[in-house]
Amino acid sequence: MRSLDLTSGPAKHLVEEALAKALSELRSNTAGRLSFVRLLAGAGFVALSIVLGLVWQRPGWAANLPFVIGYTALAALAHLAMRRADLRELLGQSWPFLDVLFVVMATLHQLPLARHPEAVAGWSSGLFAFVVVLAAITLRPRLILVATACAWIGQALLLREVGAGFSLMIASGLVLGLVAVVSARGAQRLESLAARLVSEEVARRMAIERGEELELANDRIAQVNSDLESQHARLALAQRDAETMSSLLVHDMKQPLSSIQGILDLVGDQLARRGDAKRLVEDLGVARTQGDRLLAMIADLLAIARLERGLLKAKKQRTEVSSLLRHIAESHGVRARAQHVEIVVCAPDELMATFDRELVERSLENLISNALTFAYGGVRVEVSAERCGATLVLAVRNSGPRVPEEVRPLLFDKFVTRDARARHNAGLGLYFCRLVAEAHGGSVALVDDPQWAVNFVARLPADGPEDTPPEVSRLRT
Repeated sequence: MRSLDLTSGPAKHLVEEALAKALSELRSNTAGRLSFVRLLAGAGFVALSIVLGLVWQRPGWAANLPFVIGYTALAALAHLAMRRADLRELLGQSWPFLDVLFVVMATLHQLPLARHPEAVAGWSSGLFAFVVVLAAITLRPRLILVATACAWIGQALLLREVGAGFSLMIASGLVLGLVAVVSARGAQRLESLAARLVSEEVARRMAIERGEELELANDRIAQVNSDLESQHARLALAQRDAETMSSLLVHDMKQPLSSIQGILDLVGDQLARRGDAKRLVEDLGVARTQGDRLLAMIADLLAIARLERGLLKAKKQRTEVSSLLRHIAESHGVRARAQHVEIVVCAPDELMATFDRELVERSLENLISNALTFAYGGVRVEVSAERCGATLVLAVRNSGPRVPEEVRPLLFDKFVTRDARARHNAGLGLYFCRLVAEAHGGSVALVDDPQWAVNFVARLPADGPEDTPPEVSRLRT
């Protein structure tokens, strides 16, 4: 899992806020504890002053008793006031200066009564060092510096009162400075530790939140996928039902259409015997031709449905290719002559290949029919076959209008509807050609050829095992 970046952006802001809050709480708690320490220290000095001053009759300690009692009383009041957040901050920052003031006033009051004033002044340096340590615990660098400076000034004032030299004042200042540096260093390390803990906590919380968000997103994605799968299943079921219904309808259309074709043949034969209905016979011939085309389209639809479901397999037989191409060209001869289009067959007489004759025949018929749809006077259509190694190359070419570039990627797709520029995709015909080629393990494509405007090329395996016995007339059953 990638680590979180807490040095920039929203994460940095969160860390800064959390650190400020943590330091504020730490300082607040520290201020409350320091007030309790001062209360205990004051109580201890009260007891010491009573023992030394009243019991042992030491005048200096007895004289300090009112100061110590007053300090302890103030410490008790401050400890009670620390319960209020607004007073806690103020008392925490101002109390170190009251400590310094108390030490100076108590010592100055004790000096005239002490047997050894120098010792009393020197002993006060320990109190000042204790004040500096207490100031450092507040985790405020400026407060530490200011409290240290005030303590040094107070110490220097006491030393002056007892007649100490300037060098002793400097030495006491250095000692207090060292105490301040060590105390500040400890406070700084404590603050760094707090910052690290806060960063780790923020990173942990962000990771948890991110994990929860990802889990929620995954749940939503899973729900969406489940809905999509359910919809897809319903659509697939509806599509299967529609395809089944279409197949049944197409299959059922064959019988009445075949009956109509038979009636047209019967009526045509009867009119032809009369000799005076030539125009009607021609019209019936046109109707018969269109009926054949409709039957061929129905056969394509049924074959496509079976090829897609894998129910129709290529039944390969050894076939003379040139005779097949001539037969296909002759079956379109009437239509070609009516449109003044020339159909040419180019294939070696001895060329043999193994393939499903009926499927390949229907595929080539679709390609020729597609060419004749756009071929008119002066256009030439060529149907060719050649062998390239183990591949049989079948081509249907014409010199009619070119296929637009934007149409080419979709020519062999199913149910593609395009505008007039894309009418080269004649319904399901080219899709059927693709399925037939794939059923043979081959391919069909529109190939560029500088000599021809349109050049459809199918590549099929030329050799292979034959299937026996052959299936007869599968496309019309």
